[in-house]
Amino acid sequence: NHKTSGGATTPSSLMRNDDNNDGGRNTDNNKKTVKVVVGDLSNVAAWEHNLEGTTHVVTAVSSGTRTNPLALLGFVPLPTNLSKNIDCDGIGALADAAKERGVQRLVQVTTASTGTPWSPVAVFLNALCYMSVKWKFEGEQAVRRSGLDYVVIRPFGLTDTPRGKDTGYGIEISQGKTEGNRRRIPREDVAALCHQALRLEGESKMTFECWATDQHDRPLDWSKLRRDPSAVTEVNHNAAVATILTGAAITGGLLGYGGYLGTRIVLRSLLRRKR
Repeated sequence: NHKTSGGATTPSSLMRNDDNNDGGRNTDNNKKTVKVVVGDLSNVAAWEHNLEGTTHVVTAVSSGTRTNPLALLGFVPLPTNLSKNIDCDGIGALADAAKERGVQRLVQVTTASTGTPWSPVAVFLNALCYMSVKWKFEGEQAVRRSGLDYVVIRPFGLTDTPRGKDTGYGIEISQGKTEGNRRRIPREDVAALCHQALRLEGESKMTFECWATDQHDRPLDWSKLRRDPSAVTEVNHNAAVATILTGAAITGGLLGYGGYLGTRIVLRSLLRRKR
């Protein structure tokens, strides 16, 4: 996020711990120019006072916790950093706190699969990571309902390139339901889009998917993006996962108990509560 103090802009970074064990990003040199706020989205109330005076917030958080069938069946405890707790409830708490503290805009990085629950990527990631894509969509909706100005960036598959260097790729975008699993975009380009989103003039309230192309090197033309409707249509990730995995489980059930167990795990995960 960016905090204005005495006319100067000072960036702050929310981190789970204040040490140097994060790939070199949290170095002593960076600490001289970046204010480190220790905390996470599981307890926004503990650090939300740091949002006072903040003008813009960027979040690219992702739980990524892998689904444990034993936890779904109740044999071991569910992890505390479930996607619901972080990507949905935590983002919602952040948005509400930001609105209350006078933040002007929130830039949120999610994933291109959030609006397409029947896409293979969405179904796979939902099954693999405690319905993570579903909860990212619900986190987007929480930001939209908060009343904050926002930009939601939905990148396709992320790739690594040298830090701080121009990737040489052009940017393609869509504001429809774009499907596909072969599109990619460097993290450096997503970071550049976040930086550009912070500097947009006027109200934004927009959502778009993005990917990189080697067919040109043009940057994103923000003037071509349209604002979201007053209410973004809900999508049903539960139905997609339940239909596809239950079908697979029934097929597997022809071989015996494994199919029944798979079906029970899927349905218990989806129906535990309104997700």
